[in-house]
Amino acid sequence: MASSPSSTSATTDETPAICQSFQAYAKAFETLKPRQVLKFYDYPAMLMKTGTKPRSFGNPIAGLIIFFLLMQDLRKQQYQRSQMTQLKVTQLSADLALVSGQASRINLAGEVFESFGFTYTMRKTHKGWKIIVGTIHNIETILRNCETAEVSGSS
Repeated sequence: MASSPSSTSATTDETPAICQSFQAYAKAFETLKPRQVLKFYDYPAMLMKTGTKPRSFGNPIAGLIIFFLLMQDLRKQQYQRSQMTQLKVTQLSADLALVSGQASRINLAGEVFESFGFTYTMRKTHKGWKIIVGTIHNIETILRNCETAEVSGSS
């Protein structure tokens, strides 16, 4: 099987740019203003949360509705900010990366009202690193290195 050009050439480490983009997204999310958040997405995009139906949005207008409802719910819970820990980046190729970690949502009284794990898939565009899939999951389930891996069968 022939190799694609990206698999044979060295990939420039984009970790600082990926981290900067994701942290700017997290800061924008704290404003609870959907328009501030949507500029960090590349379309089509998808949001998923354990136990709920995935939400896809093909453009910023559809995303506006999804984030308006999400942020309205957070306002009811008196959301103030998020605290992220164990932030990790895995650059998969020159234009694709995963960002994972843990987050706690904190209310105006300074109390944690929700904790979760997250994994975001980001894509490099002409406008920088953008989110294409955001996944909220159990806090214990974050990306880890594999100690050993066995592959059975063939594809």
